[in-house]
Amino acid sequence: MNRISNNKQLRLFFKNRKLSLQQNKSTKIDFNVAPASKLIPTNKDLAKTEISVVTANVTDYKVREQHNFVESQLVLPPKQAVLLKL
Repeated sequence: MNRISNNKQLRLFFKNRKLSLQQNKSTKIDFNVAPASKLIPTNKDLAKTEISVVTANVTDYKVREQHNFVESQLVLPPKQAVLLKL
């Protein structure tokens, strides 16, 4: 009986883990399309964007790196952020 309950607990654990992994998808932000495009002033150029600050779990971007967000999207893990210098 104890072994059966342990198996059920393991199955529930992996099922819940699978659901939580599906919810933790990265967010893609395209600054060329509204509503994100409305955040950028018209006199600023996204081709010369510098990363000023990143939160702890952001691995794709480093401080003081230059990025061209006209050609590529900003991709962030869940609950993470970057501060951009335009």
